[in-house]
Amino acid sequence: MRYPRFGARSAEFGAASAMAVRLADHPRSVLCLYGRKIDAFDAFDRAQAVVFAKLLGLALEVADARADEQQRLANLHEALRTRELIGQAQGILIERERITADEAFNVLRRASQMLNIKVRDIARNLVDTGESPAAAPPVATHAAPPDSTPV
Repeated sequence: MRYPRFGARSAEFGAASAMAVRLADHPRSVLCLYGRKIDAFDAFDRAQAVVFAKLLGLALEVADARADEQQRLANLHEALRTRELIGQAQGILIERERITADEAFNVLRRASQMLNIKVRDIARNLVDTGESPAAAPPVATHAAPPDSTPV
């Protein structure tokens, strides 16, 4: 028996019968119903439980789809903010260095690769502080501390 104490614990709470119906498109989700008398569920109850489980599964699908859509929307908003930030950083570099937009983006990209910092963070640092991307502070890593022996 997989859950040897389940029956006894359920009885302590007044359950004498149980019925479980798997939700259609949610293989790990189950609708569990409990009854206070033995053989509480007949064929009609089982049929209703199957219909209810199907409706519940559909409701969960809609909720999942809505959550996915909200996440996509949040990602799009973040992408727009990031794009604007990178554009501002490019503008600073274009004006300061007298280079093209593509060259400015390449400066940001190379700094990102060299410092192992995301381009948006390099851009944010440039916009917020005016520091050149090559002078951006490195992100803390788990690398060993530099050798501190006196020379």
